[in-house]
Amino acid sequence: MKPLSSARLKTWLPLFFSISFLLIICMILALELVQGLNHYHEHAQHKMEQLSIQNALPIRRALENQQPKDIQVIIGSLSLQDELDAIVLTDEKRQILFSNRYAWRGKPLQQIIPESRQIEASQVKKFQLLDTPTGLLSIQPIEYSLSSNGLRKTKQVRLWIYLNTQRGRSAIIRQSVNNALWGLLFGSFILAGMGWVLYRQIGIPLIQLTAFSHRLAGGDYHARLSVNGNGEVAQLVDGLHQMAANVNQAIEELKSSEQRLSITLDSIGDAVMVTDTLGLVIRLNVEASKLTGWSQEEAQGRPVIEIFRIINAETREPAEHPVGRVLREGQVVGLANHTTLISKSGQEYQIADSAAPIQGEGGETLGVIMVFQDVTERYLMQSELSDTLNRLQALTNSLPDPCFVLSDQGVYLDILGGPEELLAKNREQLLGRKLTEILPPESANPIMETLQKTLTTGQPQRLEYSLQVPAGKIHFEGNTTKLNREDGAAVIWQARDITRRKRAEEDINRLAKYDTLTGLPNRRQLEHRLEQALARCQRNDNHGALLFIDLDHFKNVNDSLGHLHGDQLLIRIADRFRKLIRTEDIAARFGGDEFVLLLEDLGQDLVVASQHAESVAVKLRDACATPIDLTGHRVEVELSIGIVLFPDDANSEELIKRADIAMYRAKETGRNRACFFSKELQHIAEERLDIQRALRHALQEDELRLFVQPQVNVQGQWIGGEVLVRWQHPERGLIQPNAFIPIAEECGLISSLDSWVFSHAINKLAKQNAILPESFSRLSLNLTEPLMMRNGFIEELKSWLSQAVLEPRQLEFEITERVLVGDHAQAAAVIDDLRDLGIRFSVDDFGTGCSSLRYLQRLPLDALKIDKSFVDRLPGHTGDASIVETIIDMAGHLSLEVIAEGVETKLQLDFLIARGCKQFQGYLFARPMPWDEFFEKITKNAP
Repeated sequence: MKPLSSARLKTWLPLFFSISFLLIICMILALELVQGLNHYHEHAQHKMEQLSIQNALPIRRALENQQPKDIQVIIGSLSLQDELDAIVLTDEKRQILFSNRYAWRGKPLQQIIPESRQIEASQVKKFQLLDTPTGLLSIQPIEYSLSSNGLRKTKQVRLWIYLNTQRGRSAIIRQSVNNALWGLLFGSFILAGMGWVLYRQIGIPLIQLTAFSHRLAGGDYHARLSVNGNGEVAQLVDGLHQMAANVNQAIEELKSSEQRLSITLDSIGDAVMVTDTLGLVIRLNVEASKLTGWSQEEAQGRPVIEIFRIINAETREPAEHPVGRVLREGQVVGLANHTTLISKSGQEYQIADSAAPIQGEGGETLGVIMVFQDVTERYLMQSELSDTLNRLQALTNSLPDPCFVLSDQGVYLDILGGPEELLAKNREQLLGRKLTEILPPESANPIMETLQKTLTTGQPQRLEYSLQVPAGKIHFEGNTTKLNREDGAAVIWQARDITRRKRAEEDINRLAKYDTLTGLPNRRQLEHRLEQALARCQRNDNHGALLFIDLDHFKNVNDSLGHLHGDQLLIRIADRFRKLIRTEDIAARFGGDEFVLLLEDLGQDLVVASQHAESVAVKLRDACATPIDLTGHRVEVELSIGIVLFPDDANSEELIKRADIAMYRAKETGRNRACFFSKELQHIAEERLDIQRALRHALQEDELRLFVQPQVNVQGQWIGGEVLVRWQHPERGLIQPNAFIPIAEECGLISSLDSWVFSHAINKLAKQNAILPESFSRLSLNLTEPLMMRNGFIEELKSWLSQAVLEPRQLEFEITERVLVGDHAQAAAVIDDLRDLGIRFSVDDFGTGCSSLRYLQRLPLDALKIDKSFVDRLPGHTGDASIVETIIDMAGHLSLEVIAEGVETKLQLDFLIARGCKQFQGYLFARPMPWDEFFEKITKNAP
């Protein structure tokens, strides 16, 4: 127990009351001062408001009646109040019109009242009151009307009143100080009286009580102290009187107890021996005398090792004496097994029991008490049982799985077989304890229920459960059998280790539900969870969202860095998704580089739900914008995200389809963005799908048509043409290429479409050779990247040329800038091979991409085509004119021909000719026309 603190009461008690009294007085006076200041401040605010409102109407009337003297009279009446330091009337620009001082007129308000800077002019639309360090400033806007030329104009002035509160506050503080002085004087008289009373009632009684306690401490238990009254001192004295009487009575009872103790020890059936702290025998009972052969009189005062001689029954070596060990350790000590006591006569007894310290009230050791008994017969029986137990133990230890014997209360009675690492604790810690103390509730409760069911029905039971043991988390299959024992019914619980089987089942389940690469839920699991989310949202009237995510240009990573790096990128992206979403949301890998996020419980407000979904999409894009390091390669990832909200009239499959449609819309509108699904998008997607199917059919049924747009020189001669394709749909008529070419690129048909164009154009051109004029130099074909990079393209082209018997020099392939900056090495190799055949190359739409002069210089190109977007605003647009001039000059330095696309006016043509351009293409000369029409006109030399 923590010791009590003691102080001189005759000094500290008066001091405590004095300080407490003074603190109370100070708190009351401080409260009075605060309340006085607050009341004064509230009164001043009310006064300012009343003055402003009451004088606003007279001032407005004086302004409307144009009576400035009346205004000065109003301000003069206000200035009679001492606390008002400034009364000012200003115009809208805060110039002083009237004031309580004539010298202030015409000056800016800020020079007179600096605090007015804190108020914006736009804020003064109604009465305002501003607290300043030295007072209060009120502002009252006053609107008035004036007639001029029959029209009324509304103007506004502002009444500013400044009240100085320092004088009023100073008066209140002086009054509070006077009250404090009077309070302290009055308190001093009260404290003096209290001190005298405390000394009479507490100080003198404490002095007498101290002297009385010293007499009791000296052993005078018959001493008495007379006290009048029934206060705490009187109660304390009564308690001391009672304590003295109790101590005297206890001494008498102790003597009587000693006599009873001797009788009790002699009547105990076990042998009892008592020693002091030196190991000398103090007392032994009749049974101890019988076993040791020493009487009380003989053993009194002798060393215990002489009276109590013990040896090890098996080794015959002296055994460790328990008395010495108890005196050393101060703890209860049991006798070792196989202990033999040799009596004074030499007779031997097998004994068992323990020795314990005798401790005083303060915990100090006063001696040792030994209690022992003759167990010779039991020793012989235990020896036989031990042999039997050893044989049984050898059998049970061979069991591969643990086997427990449990009582009806779940107490571990025995543990058989099984490795130690499969037990929750070691065997010694389990035996004798309840399994509810050892195992967690989630495991212990089902085991206890199974145990009780076995005892109730008498039938074997089975239970699968898991435990955290030293070997890790182990899955068990428990099988029970009822066991009848002498001390009651018990249960044999065999715990079979089924961890391998469970893990195999978990692996199978994980493979069925989760993606093996990223660990995210797979498509099947997503569809299952989406159906559940739909049901919950419909039931709770909540909204959710589905985000369909595609990694833009992911194919470039696989093609340039390899699929191993591509897999690592998908894993890193999946990790970022996990960190960004809530625990109740789901991120799943849908397939390839596509992911889907399922967001639940976004509230009942559709707008709030859409805002939350959009914010998640922004976070995903921002997180993935941070470059990812793939073993030295830094990759920046862009995401195209489609968002659809639910519940709606759609099922889970339809929701995924809609999110996919929105994602493709995001790609079409620029990539790296999010797009919400709409009915219009679904219509576009369905139409796109119809076009895909119809386009495949068109390639098979030869519904495509070749068109040609002429290319002319400065003299206006048709020197060639660009081959274009149109689709002659049986129902929709002639379809322009911008309606189906992008779709063909997306669905992978562009290569087949290009092959059709190339093979048909080559074959048709070969048939026209006999009638072509000398001015015709080439036919231009658009060579797309998929066809150019396709394995076997050059061999296919050679086959087409050979079958048609066409010279390659009659062809010019137009490639885009994207081909140049893509796989440049392979593109250069293909161009070189085709150039060797005699085919010309030009760069189409030059200037709209990201071409590099290094590529233009290295690649064997023949011409550049200036994009129509630069020609459209010629010659009036300075920027486009500069770009066109630069392209023409650069082409001249690189020895490349220049062809201007989109020439539609004579002014454009004149500008281009003046800058050195010699070849043109555009509506000024001719629109794209069917193949036969083009060659009919070129043979007639009719541009």
